[in-house]
This record gives sequence, C-alpha cells and structure tokens, in this order.
Amino acid sequence: MKAYWLIGILVLVASFIAVPLVLKESASVAAKGKKDADDDLPPNMVVCWGNFDGEKGVAALDPNQFGNVTEVAAENAHVKKGTVLLQVADPVAKLKVQAAQQQLAEAKKLPDKYKFELEQQNAAIEAVKIERKSRLKSLETNSSKTLYNEAEALYAEKLKVEEAKKKLIQLQDASLKIAQADTQLKEAEEFLKLFQVVAPDDGTVLRVNIRKGEAFTSSAMRHAIEFLPDAPVIVKAEVLQEWGSYIRLGQDVVIEDDTYKGPKWTGKVQTISKWYAPTRSPSIEPFRMNDVRTLECLITNIEPEKGNTTQPRIGQRVRAKIKIDAPK
Repeated sequence: MKAYWLIGILVLVASFIAVPLVLKESASVAAKGKKDADDDLPPNMVVCWGNFDGEKGVAALDPNQFGNVTEVAAENAHVKKGTVLLQVADPVAKLKVQAAQQQLAEAKKLPDKYKFELEQQNAAIEAVKIERKSRLKSLETNSSKTLYNEAEALYAEKLKVEEAKKKLIQLQDASLKIAQADTQLKEAEEFLKLFQVVAPDDGTVLRVNIRKGEAFTSSAMRHAIEFLPDAPVIVKAEVLQEWGSYIRLGQDVVIEDDTYKGPKWTGKVQTISKWYAPTRSPSIEPFRMNDVRTLECLITNIEPEKGNTTQPRIGQRVRAKIKIDAPK
C-alpha cells in the first residue's frame, strides 16, 4: 500500500513541473510564429542618407590650355550662358586668329583679282592675233613663202602659250581658297576658346579654386571652377540594399536636415537606379557606411513643410524618409 501512495505522490509532483514547461514552450512557439509573420510585413518607412543637388548636377570646369590666369569670375555670381568665367593668357593664340583673319581677307579679294587677270589675258591673246594678222599680211606680199610660213608658225606658238596662261587663270578656284581660309580662321578661333572657361548654362558660380595671376597646370589638385546650372533642386538618396526592394516610383518622402530638429521638406521618388552600386560619394562622415551596396533614387517635387522658410542648399546632407505603402 505504501508503494502505491509513493507512486501517486511522484506522479502528482511531475504533473506540477511538466505542465508549466509545456505551456511555456507552446507560448514560445506561438510568439516565434507571430514574429516570423511580422517579419514578412514591409516596414512603414525606409530611412536613407542623401543630399540636395541640382537636377543638372554641379559641373566641374577647367580650361583646356595651361597658363597664367588673367581673369576669373567671383564666387556666388549668377551668370548667363556663354559668360567667360575664367581666362588663361593667350597672346600666341590671338596672333594666330589675326593671321587667319588677314588670310581670309586676302582670299576674298581673289575673285576680282582672277577676273582682272582673265581680262588682261584675253586682251593679250587678242593683241597677238592682231599682230599676227598684220604681220602675215605684210609677209604675204613682200616676202618669200618660207618667211611667211616661219612667221605663221611663230605666232601659232605664241597663241598657244597665251591660251595656256588663260587656262591656268581659269583653273584658279577663288571659292575653294576662301573656304580654306575661312576654315583656318575657325580653327584658330576654336583654339582661342580653349583658353577660356565659359558658363555652359545660366547658373551660379559655387566655388573658384584658382585666383588671378596663378598658373593653371596639369598638376592642379582641384577643378578650377565648380558651377551650378539653373535647375530644380532634387535629393539624391542612397537606399541600403537591405531595403531596396521596398522602393517604388511615386512614393512620398519626408526630407529632414541631418541635424537635431532640422527643417523638413516633402518630395516624391522620381527615378530608381537600375543597379546596386557603391555609394557615389564615399566621404567619411559620422554614421555613414561606405562599404555597402546602395540603390540610388532621385527625389523631386521638393516643397517645404508648413512653417519651413529655410532654402535647401546644394550639398546639404539630409535624411530621406520614404513612406512604404501598406500591403493590400
């Protein structure tokens, strides 16, 4: 009888220990299943780094010829397309232009010159013909047949020579020489432009890295001028590959200055890159990873949020919060 009581007590104790363990394991499995299900849901938003830029980007400008800088534009100046932003000394190039201009001016005189020479040659031929006629008429009545024949042969040769001179004049192509001179002038003028940096579009001179009097050389460490063409402001944002699959065209974006309680703007995802690539500007900055692949997207339609009077500035680092649509 004691053995039965002992077995019963052991079974009761075991049940008190086992049941809580089973319930705990079941709760753990259920929680894990719920977590796995939650992991399949997209995030509410994807946060990525970006910066304000012009739609046409910042142009790095350099002259194509080296030399001493004689003129350079001021920083922050707004200029029109074609404005000379930087000039390198070009005395030899200017002399070549002047020489080409003189050659073209001379070439343009050739039509009148060739016309005059042709008229003179026609007159010379006519003079030989008149002289021949007179001479042969005189020899015909007063000389022997031999002298007549010799004179006739002599004048025939003279006419042949004069006709050959006329053909040479007629072969002179004034239009071709004018075209050649004009091409040489254009070549000299194009070479002269290589000593200048001109504004490729209406825009703003952001930075000048060289000064008047300095020599621009092939060993220059920085571009001479950094120029911003007039264009709408956009955000170039880089999404980590981990979150790239959630990005879609047209998604709403909240843009924050990358400082504590910085100003905010709104925008939309306009374009998405076709590839995952290393970050475009691998600068060493706090909290920014440079050793990961990113999906670049352009955010346009930038508008300040209510109460934000701060103008976005090119190069300004921002956080772009891309809102992810909930699954239907």
